[in-house]
Amino acid sequence: MGWVQPRENSVAGICEAINHFDGVEFDLRLTADGGVVIHHDREVDASAEVVAGLPSKYVERNTLDDLMELGFENFDDLMSRSDFIDRLVEKACVACIELKVPHPSSGKGGGWFWSSARFMSQLLAKVDSQLEEHGIPIANTVYYSFHRRMWKVARLANSSRHVATLRPIVPPYGSITVQRLRSFPQFMTMPLSRLVRWHRWDRSPMIPCALEYLIPPTSRLTLGLPVGLEGRRLNRLRRLAKGLPLYVWPGDIELESKLLNAGLTPITDCADPEIYTLPCGQARWTQPATQPLDENWHHKLASSSSDQHRELVGEARREIPHWHEMGDGERRATLSRWRKRFTWHRDLDSLVADSSDISMPWEAVRMIGHRGCGRTS
Repeated sequence: MGWVQPRENSVAGICEAINHFDGVEFDLRLTADGGVVIHHDREVDASAEVVAGLPSKYVERNTLDDLMELGFENFDDLMSRSDFIDRLVEKACVACIELKVPHPSSGKGGGWFWSSARFMSQLLAKVDSQLEEHGIPIANTVYYSFHRRMWKVARLANSSRHVATLRPIVPPYGSITVQRLRSFPQFMTMPLSRLVRWHRWDRSPMIPCALEYLIPPTSRLTLGLPVGLEGRRLNRLRRLAKGLPLYVWPGDIELESKLLNAGLTPITDCADPEIYTLPCGQARWTQPATQPLDENWHHKLASSSSDQHRELVGEARREIPHWHEMGDGERRATLSRWRKRFTWHRDLDSLVADSSDISMPWEAVRMIGHRGCGRTS
């Protein structure tokens, strides 16, 4: 029997993804009684009969118990999983935690004309207390959201962890078409250079970046010269990014190799462990940061045929040391190799100072699982 994809934003899917990749991304919402559920959509996805028995169709208006009876999963249950905690605390993996803004009609979060930083700070504080309790390093987490003032949200929650605002701002209402129409003017008037300025101002450790910025024809729609994944456009991208790493969604598997070779981190929906060959014909390596390939293994995998990929990848997983298993000298040499390959801005000593056996600089090129093992709807 082949691999069966776990449900998105499920405890099982998140744990499987963080063991398969260098990190994981997932979505959290605050319930009416102060609980935290792992869920993306703003409305309860249930039958009309079930919704009629709830206080509201909006997630934030319902209690944790009511939502769990419908199959929602509790953030507390995720934090009780030792395999999830171990990868974050001991193995230098990262968690990208999206805090979801409630629908304006939910009566939570400020309504239609403004979005409450205080409501979002309650959610962040709940999550933050769990991360602190389990000793998860600050360097291994980032909160982000389509909230305009994530820096204020973090300040109100008295959190010292990294935050970022997802831009262009997608409104927390309407169909996908409505959301795209509302955010498109922002996209057109926000070239990558401006996106970088916003994230520098927010003191974000990374830039969550839409793939549309990087590939034609959409890359030609923003103001300024377009950027891309190869050649002069990649050089322009690196120059404009000014050292801030880009986390790109969707990290399409067709572009996975180009994204990684460009020094960008894909947030992928493809977590199938049985995929050993990418559509471009190259071998797939899903832990480029936490189990980094040396030059010898890069050459082996790049020059191998698709018939050899399964066997070679299996051999590499057994033989190549993980980041947390390396000595200080090995980690320094790895950072030096990455810095040269991806033309990082910071000097080597600064990169080493931001590293340890349980964490690495944000510049590290990773693979991240989206909503755990990917969207299932």
